[in-house]
Amino acid sequence: MDRRARPGDGREEAEPRQCPRPGHPSGSGGCGGSPRGTRPRPRPRLPGWVRARGLAAYLLVFQGGQALTAPLWGALADGFGLTVALLAGSGLLLAGALSVRRWPLHGTDGIDPTLSDHWPVPPLVFEPGPADGPVLVSVVYRVDSGNWAAFTDSMNHVGRSRQRTGALTWGLYQDGNDPERFVENYLVASWSEHLAQHHSRLTGTDRRYEERARRLLVKGTAPEVTHAFDAAAGAVVPTTEETADAVTTPGRRPPEDRAGAGATV
Repeated sequence: MDRRARPGDGREEAEPRQCPRPGHPSGSGGCGGSPRGTRPRPRPRLPGWVRARGLAAYLLVFQGGQALTAPLWGALADGFGLTVALLAGSGLLLAGALSVRRWPLHGTDGIDPTLSDHWPVPPLVFEPGPADGPVLVSVVYRVDSGNWAAFTDSMNHVGRSRQRTGALTWGLYQDGNDPERFVENYLVASWSEHLAQHHSRLTGTDRRYEERARRLLVKGTAPEVTHAFDAAAGAVVPTTEETADAVTTPGRRPPEDRAGAGATV
């Protein structure tokens, strides 16, 4: 009796699986290497709200650079030959690698891109509209004379944080009549942009910079924050009577019910 396996009778032998050679694009899952899906992925170093912009800048530099230099490289090859063009490209690659010694890449091990919603809601006497602005945020600090150098150095990191999260301009000033009094001013385009700073743009690294600067303040003091709105075309903040009417209007919150009164930024 013929006992040879026939297709479909369940007795056919499974052919041994052919594992791809090392480096083959099909990968090594199930062939002694690491299984698929367990390859290490690069850890994102940009906050979520700006990650798409970072990727766009990355693609613009690399793809745009290729598009701009391709005609130049072609003209070089036409004029001086392919060998010269290839040598020029190799020389530029080598120069780029050597430039790291002069302009090193910044380390990312100390960057914490996780969202930090540590700023309270600003206590105001009225409810600004999302498009109201620009908004001038002022923060007053009191610093002992022995900490002035360390404080200004720490505030430079804070200033970059403000601008990175939406500030148009930033500055730190020292009071001429009261040298222990430092004033930080930064301008934000609109109220919605400033609220985005509060709730969706700050990271763990930004919080660490702020805490480092505030450890240098005079003991028992805290930063004093104010929010000023552009009044060049007229007053924008309602009067006391108008504020009282707004408090009694359904759906409006009185200022004392808002979280974070007297707190930071």
